[in-house]
Amino acid sequence: MQAKTRRCRAGGPAPWRQTRVSGAPGQVTAPGLTTMAVSPTWTAGSPEPQRHPLVVNLPALPATPTAADLAALAPLPRDVLCALALGAGPHPRTWVFHLLADPALRAPESQRPTAEKVHEALRALQRADWLQEDPRKPGFWQPAEPAFAVAYQSLLERVDKERLHTALAYADASGSTVARRAGSWTYWSTEAAVAGLRLEVFSGATPDQLRAFASHMPWGVNGVESLFEAAVFAVVVPGLFERLHAEVQLDVLAEALGHLCASWQHSLKLPVVALSAERLARDHGLATQRLRAIYTEYLLLAGRAGELDEVLQPLEAVAATTAVGDAALGLNAVMLALRGAGAS
Repeated sequence: MQAKTRRCRAGGPAPWRQTRVSGAPGQVTAPGLTTMAVSPTWTAGSPEPQRHPLVVNLPALPATPTAADLAALAPLPRDVLCALALGAGPHPRTWVFHLLADPALRAPESQRPTAEKVHEALRALQRADWLQEDPRKPGFWQPAEPAFAVAYQSLLERVDKERLHTALAYADASGSTVARRAGSWTYWSTEAAVAGLRLEVFSGATPDQLRAFASHMPWGVNGVESLFEAAVFAVVVPGLFERLHAEVQLDVLAEALGHLCASWQHSLKLPVVALSAERLARDHGLATQRLRAIYTEYLLLAGRAGELDEVLQPLEAVAATTAVGDAALGLNAVMLALRGAGAS
């Protein structure tokens, strides 16, 4: 090695750096090295092909992006944005690359992008503020907060839920084939479980289906309830709220309204009071008992006792039956007390 080094310094480039074209087109050989294939469009000694940027400029992220704003993006940046929306938390380029292996997650008739093209799309989206790079983990990306809902909803509307579950499992396994067998698998991380649970919830899963889904939670996660804050409450907006099962909608509103009664604030990006009033006005079923009880508390705390009669009126028809719960009986007692009839 030392002799070769001296030869390099005295006589120019070392022989193993001098390549020549020989043999079949598209092959390059070097002294002491095995033949290696290269692209037939490039020969040794010629400049490397120039890398053409995928997108120079994208439309800037509006304050409240719509489906039309999303459609205005170039196909690959749009696919990359939607792919990142499917995951929970920031992900690297390789994760997006593996996720886009499924043609269903790409624009129609498009080819699978290279890792380099994915990187160019990420940078273009960042320049237009559609994406954010995690400051604690450089090279990990996630949609900007205003962009998440429109990208996620777009994906749910055009791709089957099970197809999305399979794509997530493939990307989380770094491109390895993963079989999701009923009842025999668990998520490998809390982040993966949040993404899977979010997909189930916003695909209209019933409460019973969500309870069964708890068997797939990773070690240390006690049921799906502990992940609802990250999976649902942190991202739900009016468009996504409409995708929830009717009973899950009641639970989301009751939880948010309970926070509102306790601290006069909640974290949801929803008009919680208006949605609660509208739901209770049209739905008099027993499933609304919890929300009706919390909404009654809210009206009392807000000094709107004059509206209680209308809210509690539907309970008169069911309060005498044996099927009602304690909440219905208690609310009926409140109604009678407010009317001056007294209650035991």
